[in-house]
Amino acid sequence: MPKYPLTPEIREIIADSLHNAMLKFMQPSITHIGPINTIGCFLLKHLTGDSYVPVAGSIEVRCAGTPFGIQAHIENIDIHGYYVWIECAREGGTELVDFGARYWKPWAKDEGVLWTGTAPPAFTWGMKHELNGYAEYTAHEEISNAVRHAIEDAVAVLKPDSSVAKWETAINDSIDGILNTEAGLEYLIQIGIAKPVDDDEPFQ
Repeated sequence: MPKYPLTPEIREIIADSLHNAMLKFMQPSITHIGPINTIGCFLLKHLTGDSYVPVAGSIEVRCAGTPFGIQAHIENIDIHGYYVWIECAREGGTELVDFGARYWKPWAKDEGVLWTGTAPPAFTWGMKHELNGYAEYTAHEEISNAVRHAIEDAVAVLKPDSSVAKWETAINDSIDGILNTEAGLEYLIQIGIAKPVDDDEPFQ
């Protein structure tokens, strides 16, 4: 159990802040699911200190009415034929986070699927075995390992003009977005990232 659990309100603030941060340097969509959830993974690790990791594999989105998604195969790794989400091992199961759910409906349209179900959530977040059936996630170990190694290599050989160089900015912008909400500020103070304002302290 995390020391400072992320309440549903804080989870929503984090997801919205990440989305708004991504808007500053790309038009986020399902085609950017890799960087969205990779940056989200680093953000969660920074906020919680927990061992969140990116996971890659297959997804079947079920809330559209007609199921659709990606079936991951190792031979399609070079064309990014896989979906990326975030996981963290917990006592009693696996926590799963997907900040890409808000982009599922436009994705369905691109796939020629008429969305007849309920609106997708802005994000998927919960214990994997308790998720409410919006989607089925199936990890592919070999692809997940390859994705993690690629991320490590990109970070290790950081080029100033690369998209990876923007990840830190996106994380900082996400934290600024969290900071700009009352509940988010309280959470950041609680975990020691922000400090409470002393009304008696002179302005500098």
